[in-house]
Order: sequence, then C-alpha cells, then structure tokens
Amino acid sequence: MSATDINGIHPVTAEILRREGKPYIWTPVPKGLPRYRTIGDCHANSARAVLEDERLFYVEGAARHQEGWWVEHAWVTLDHVHAIDLTWRGQSTLGSRRHKEAIHRFGADAANHTKRTKPADEYIGIEIPRQEVAELVVRNEYYGLILRQWAREHVESVKAFYAGLPIKSESVPLVFGERAHVGPRSRPRRVVRH
Repeated sequence: MSATDINGIHPVTAEILRREGKPYIWTPVPKGLPRYRTIGDCHANSARAVLEDERLFYVEGAARHQEGWWVEHAWVTLDHVHAIDLTWRGQSTLGSRRHKEAIHRFGADAANHTKRTKPADEYIGIEIPRQEVAELVVRNEYYGLILRQWAREHVESVKAFYAGLPIKSESVPLVFGERAHVGPRSRPRRVVRH
C-alpha cells in the first residue's frame, strides 16, 4: 500500500493502517447476525454485535466507497478474512449528515451519485480484541473511534510512530489566561445611542 492509497481520513489513522492494516473482502451479512442500518453508527453497531456474539471479531479501519472516497469505518468478521458490514447496506443517504459531508468534500455531482449507499469496494482494518473493545467503551463512555487509542497502547510500530511525533507543548507554548490571537477587529463596534 502506498502513501497515497488512503486519502480523506485522519492522517494518523491512515498511517496506522499503512503500517499494520490488512485487507478484508466484503461478504453479505450471514443469517442470524444483527442487521443494524443506522448510517454513522458503524462503530457502535460493530462493537455491540461483537460484545453480544462471541463468534464475531471487531475490526476498525477504513472503507473505500464505490465512488472512490475513503471513510473511517468499523465492521465485524467471523473468519479474519471477510468484512461483514452491519451498517452500509443500501440505505438512502440523501439529506443525511454523511451526504452533506460528501457534498462539501467532493462537490454536488460526486455526492449525488452516492444517494444509495452500497457496501464498500475495499476494506482495510485492524482487529481489536473483544475484551479491549469492552474496556475502551467503558473507559471512554461511548462507542466510537477507538483504533488510534488502542494502537497507541498496544502496537509496537504505532508506539514508535507516536514517540517520533513532536509534543504540542514543545512546538507552541501555551500560556493560560491570554488570548492566542489578538488583532484588529474586522468591523468597528456599533455604538447604540438612546
């Protein structure tokens, strides 16, 4: 995978996936598994399913939509090879937050071709063990993006990547109680006379 393969997602997530991610092949949801359909809740859908069904494994990473754009995404797998997508399953996204984001990022023409969401063309992710998913959900008090946090704590190559990043306090000193930017007002104050 080259550095340009995963565009449009958080750069740290892209770097983690370049270092440790593995490809998954989409497969339809097998009978007997939950069929969640709430767009934008893929992390919660997948985490709930994994915590309820011990046969499933939680995978977080990125998926490439058929229109070519990547999105941070979560799904489950039974066999460590196939992506079982419990969220993207043909729902209409017209007017949804995701559709509005696509219009903003890719323009109306590209976004309007994605009125019907289909399973992604590609999945690249990292499996996170069930017990660690449960611990992170309890610790963070929400279902959500946990890949960066988990990888920072458990994956050696990612630990080294984070260790090489500059610390914010070294690059920009923080002074509490002072405004970060002081400049002229863009328009003069209006004085109200009685």
